[in-house]
Amino acid sequence: MAIIAEGATEVGFVTALINRSLGEDMRRYGIWVSDGGSNSEALAVLRGIADSGLKVAGFVDNEGTQMGLWQQVKDKLGLLLMRWDNGCLETNLIPHLADDQLEAFIRDPDGDDGERLRTLADRAGSQDKSLAAIQAATDNIRQLMIDAACGNAPAEVAENTKKAWKKHGQRGPNLPRVAWSLLRKCLLLAFGPEVQPQLLPFVNAARDAVGLPAVQTVD
Repeated sequence: MAIIAEGATEVGFVTALINRSLGEDMRRYGIWVSDGGSNSEALAVLRGIADSGLKVAGFVDNEGTQMGLWQQVKDKLGLLLMRWDNGCLETNLIPHLADDQLEAFIRDPDGDDGERLRTLADRAGSQDKSLAAIQAATDNIRQLMIDAACGNAPAEVAENTKKAWKKHGQRGPNLPRVAWSLLRKCLLLAFGPEVQPQLLPFVNAARDAVGLPAVQTVD
């Protein structure tokens, strides 16, 4: 079975999520995760495969667009389509990070967090790129992280700043290796009561597709 994930971040996260549930490499069960390229491209691929009758699953953002077409895909795939109720991976996970998890999330899996802290410091208007200084310069560090991860730029900022900030998503904590690292470190954000109800039906649908029983928790 193919799982079409919206982008590279989702590929990393879904791969780690399903492997964690199975307890081994999903490929041994014939499950593969592919990068859909974007929300609209993932929709096109999922529609095409679903219409063919082949088994397919999807893991995508909810951008609030093409709602009718997404509903058609949902009607065909059922729980094999994991589409957030609102927003994307980062907007659904980052708000639930505990204070002592922030630094681990920002840090690159190789231990380098300088580039990512710099993007946050730029947005907070801090010359000091230490996490403590950034937190002192903003009243909502998690929203700052979401904006950086998604490349969001407020309309009121200067055009050159806006262009630079939109590129922050390429440098911020939203890369596929971070998603892998997130689950390897067993951070509980993805498995808490706020997020688990959205992930568990998808995990169990994937397990059912390969003949495995349902589980009670994602973790």
